[in-house]
Amino acid sequence: MLRARDPVTGIDSERLGPERREITVLGPLTSIDLTPVTASDTVGDERFFTAKGHFAGSPDKNITQDVDYASTNTAVAQATERSLGRRAGSSPSAWA
Repeated sequence: MLRARDPVTGIDSERLGPERREITVLGPLTSIDLTPVTASDTVGDERFFTAKGHFAGSPDKNITQDVDYASTNTAVAQATERSLGRRAGSSPSAWA
């Protein structure tokens, strides 16, 4: 018998009943799609992004809250929290 317990919440598979005792094992992450692909906003605007993970031999999964966001050009855009970007700079332009 397979049993799982979440150390944070204390939820135990034994208490969930037989219909809920399913474990999904994902294959290796092969790529990530980030949407929207392009965005143009005014300085100070916020934009939420969605990340979808593609796994080898497994179904795609929404991994928006599981990835870390960063900008390669913080003069244009700043990652302020998970899935959120804030438009920086002095004029409207595309996100970086």
